[in-house]
Amino acid sequence: MSSNARESSIKAARARREPGSAATAKRNQVVDKAAELFDAAGYHNTGVADIAAAAGISKPTLYHYFAGKDEILFWIHEDFMEKLIARQEKRARISMAPSACIDGAERQPW
Repeated sequence: MSSNARESSIKAARARREPGSAATAKRNQVVDKAAELFDAAGYHNTGVADIAAAAGISKPTLYHYFAGKDEILFWIHEDFMEKLIARQEKRARISMAPSACIDGAERQPW
């Protein structure tokens, strides 16, 4: 997939992410299951069929939600970064000392 096609796919996926919709809930479920599989077996050892089966959907249905495995990986990273930024913003709001931020980060179950 070319970088332009990938960018278009990701922009379209972002536009489809309506909080609270059934489709968004299913996408989130697929992303969560894929993250578990990637963690257990590795990205390259996990197939789209494995992800679909873990999420309880067919492979064609998975392609309805995502262009491919690389887009799912993108959303895993996107979700992780959103959580990381939210934690940092919370620390900044409560004026947490930098050393406490490091101590807290060491205990996070990323």
